Amino acid sequence: MNGNETFVECSSNADITFKFKNPVENTSFVIAECDAMITTCRMLVRDIENIYNISYTGRGGILHINHRAKYTYGTYECFETYCPSNYVAVDINPRYIDGGDANITRCERNEERETDCTPIVGLGYVSLVLCVISYILLISHISSILLIRRIKDDKTNPLGQRSQRFRGQ
Repeated sequence: MNGNETFVECSSNADITFKFKNPVENTSFVIAECDAMITTCRMLVRDIENIYNISYTGRGGILHINHRAKYTYGTYECFETYCPSNYVAVDINPRYIDGGDANITRCERNEERETDCTPIVGLGYVSLVLCVISYILLISHISSILLIRRIKDDKTNPLGQRSQRFRGQ
């Protein structure tokens, strides 16, 4: 580690996302995300891979800020990907003491907005299951209709001749 590197570590059992907010330019963008199920992290913006790196820790991720500079000073947020109101913010700003550059970090958890996202995630799973069941029922219903039409057609044409509607005429 050289003296110009900084790390932002975020731990969670859920999927997490790292976001940067630049107060000078009034911009923000998502840098990376970590997937707890497949135990990996990935950069989401390719243009900044020389400035940032991300690594998986086994319980979250570490965002490596390779070069502290005016374009990397600002607020870094780490939040649950599917419940962004659960987040932690860290300010990384320059401080000049006797002409030297030092790093000040402030970390705060958003306690007043913390919510339980379990119902939201549960609702997503329930919706997915209902969609799959509806699809299966729809396919079953269509298959039944086609089978009934074929049986009717076979009864009206005992010699196996199909009606005109099945010949495409």
